[in-house]
This record gives sequence, C-alpha cells and structure tokens, in this order.
Amino acid sequence: MGAKKQAVRFWISGIVNRCGISRRTFYYHFADVYEALAWMLQEDWKDLITTNETDWESTIEILLTHFQDNLQLCRVVLSSSQHFRIEKLFCSKLEEGIGKCVHSDEGSAEDADPEDTSIRIQCLALAMTSIIIAWINREILCSKKQLIKLLKSSI
Repeated sequence: MGAKKQAVRFWISGIVNRCGISRRTFYYHFADVYEALAWMLQEDWKDLITTNETDWESTIEILLTHFQDNLQLCRVVLSSSQHFRIEKLFCSKLEEGIGKCVHSDEGSAEDADPEDTSIRIQCLALAMTSIIIAWINREILCSKKQLIKLLKSSI
C-alpha cells in the first residue's frame, strides 16, 4: 500500500509540475490521480472519435489502437475506482455503432419493436464492452483484427 501511495504522489507531482499548477488546483478539479487519468483518456477518445468519425468498424479500430498505444494507462484506470467512466464512454460509443448497424439492416428493422431493439443494442454494447476490457487485460488473447471481426459478427 505504501508503494502505491508513493507512486500516486509521484504522478501528481509530475502532473502539477508539467502543468505549472499547484496541488490544490489539481485537487480542485480532480478527486485523485485516477480521476485525472480517466479524464485524459476520455478526452483523447472524444477527440479521436470526433476527428475520425467514419464507419463503426473504423471507430472501434481507432479506439483499440489507442488502447494498445496507452495500454498501461488504460489498465491503471480500469483497475481503479474510475473504471466506470471509461466503461460508460466505450459502451455508449458501441451503442451508437451497433444502433447504426441494426437500423441499416432494413429487413429486420421494419418489423422489430423499437423498445426490444433498444434493449438488444444495450445488451450487445455491454457484452462487447466486457469483451474489450478482457482483451485489454489479456484475458482474451487475439489480435486487434480478430477482435474487431468477433465484435462485428456478433451484431
């Protein structure tokens, strides 16, 4: 526990020194370093998704690439009390993408009950979020390309 506290102090010191702010200012904006790290990832992803808004598969590939490039940071945040922020953001982006795929499937979308479709989309997004987190934590061993193919085939 002592080593963890020391690492957190080091991270916060680095952040405040680089930003030229006081620790008080840091804690005014963030409850702890994990909240700050989650916020950084969240902002990066929003920028990535907005800048590269293409099809669903490309968006997933962009996010997974960002996960790979920032693997340690993602794992730290996902193992912290702030994991819900990342999971919620990723799940909402998956819901958007799945919704586009489901609604573009003209044959089944016409007869489907909108409420059932919404629930189906939410369930798929939650399941996919769990799969992606397991992939980040190396509980699922496959390439990024294989993961995208798996996620796409489940829609």
